[in-house]
Amino acid sequence: MLLLAKVKYCTQLYHTNSVTMQAARHKMALLIWLAIYPTINLLFWVLGPIIDSLPLYLKTLVITLILVPLMVYVFLPGLNRMFAKWLSK
Repeated sequence: MLLLAKVKYCTQLYHTNSVTMQAARHKMALLIWLAIYPTINLLFWVLGPIIDSLPLYLKTLVITLILVPLMVYVFLPGLNRMFAKWLSK
């Protein structure tokens, strides 16, 4: 039952976000960049010494395993709420 409620919420959120993104694609691109750039820098600063000896493809794997869920579940929903009026103009 909880899974169905979560799927319904995610579907509604996706629908809402897709309408917003169609109306303001260049604004969403700016918000995504503003969220990704500092987050990547922070992750490299924090994890850099730990993952420094790994090959590039593994560094990228580690960073993206952390970055993508943060973007999808934390930053983008928050930015969509914060800038909803601006995105809809």
